[in-house]
Amino acid sequence: MDSIHEGQMNQLKKVFLAPILLLISTILFFISSHLIKLEYQEYFNYGQIITGNIIDTYWESSGDNPPTSIFFCKVKTGSKNYIYEIQNADNSFALSDEEQHLIEQIKKGDSVKIKLLNEKKGKILEWNKAVINSSNSFWSIFGIWLTIFILLAAAIALLYKLFLIITKA
Repeated sequence: MDSIHEGQMNQLKKVFLAPILLLISTILFFISSHLIKLEYQEYFNYGQIITGNIIDTYWESSGDNPPTSIFFCKVKTGSKNYIYEIQNADNSFALSDEEQHLIEQIKKGDSVKIKLLNEKKGKILEWNKAVINSSNSFWSIFGIWLTIFILLAAAIALLYKLFLIITKA
C-alpha cells in the first residue's frame, strides 16, 4: 500500500513540482547571463577611462508627475561626444556634495575624466581634481561576481533536484 502511495506522490511531483523548478532555474540562468553580459560590456566593450572637454550643459524636465529635473553634460572626446546625466538634479539631498558642486560650477571647456558606459553615455569620474564618481573598487566587482556565482549555483541545484524527481521511479 505504501509503495502505491509513494508512486502517486512521485507522479504528482513530476507533474506539478518539475515545471516550477524548471521555470525558477531558467529565470536564475537568465538573470545570471544578463549580469555577465553587463559586466562584459562594462569592462571589455566599454569601460575605457578617457579625458574630454565639456561642450554643453543643460537641464530638462523628466516629464513625470511630479516632474524632476535632469542635468546633462555633453563631453567631447576626440571625434565622439558622450552624455552624462544626473537624475533628480533639483533635489540636493539626493546628490553627493561633489555632484552638487559639479552641477553648480561646471562650464564649457572644463576638462573631465569619463568612463564610457555605452555608445552615447559616459560617467564623469573626475572634474577639477575632485572625484565625482569613483571607479569600481575591488569589493564592488567581487560582490557582483559572487552574486552571479550564487545565482548559477542555485540554478544548477534546482536542475539537479529536477533530475532526481524525474529519474525517481
